[in-house]
Amino acid sequence: MIEKALRFALGRLNDYIGVTPPEVVAGSVPDQNQPQSVSHVHLSNKIIASVVNFREDHTYANLKPASASRPGVMAFTGYASSTPRLQILVLFSANQSPEQYDQALLRISQVVDFFRKDPVFTADIYPDLRLAGIGKLYFHFQQVSFEELHHIWSINGGRYRPSVLYNMQIDLNDTGYAV
Repeated sequence: MIEKALRFALGRLNDYIGVTPPEVVAGSVPDQNQPQSVSHVHLSNKIIASVVNFREDHTYANLKPASASRPGVMAFTGYASSTPRLQILVLFSANQSPEQYDQALLRISQVVDFFRKDPVFTADIYPDLRLAGIGKLYFHFQQVSFEELHHIWSINGGRYRPSVLYNMQIDLNDTGYAV
């Protein structure tokens, strides 16, 4: 389900940027201290989308009103738990050479513009999502402090590149599970 959601979003983002071959690819950020391996060559001059963390949302906003009824009487009884949203933190980083810093900033700006204009994707509009078992897909800008940013890049093993972090939330179909 996660790979289908990310593949869907990257496909829409690549359509928005409009460059062939695809400008945005899923992968891990290459370590700058190591010689570039063959597997990382295809990541040069690309925006790399890396999953950096997972969590489940069990907040009050994710609860549905529940009611109890008997003949002639309907009463509000509180809130019932709905299917929790799965939250995936996705780091979009521009893997350009230092000489192409302006291109890196342009690409990160395009990512921000895209998700600002279209932060929610629904299965009603995009049938591909329903086939993947996803009802809605949300993207929220995730603001991070300098310290958090340092930790993210330290864990990734690379030096900082222009990047932006988004919280991708997946609402499952009414079936309650993803295919």
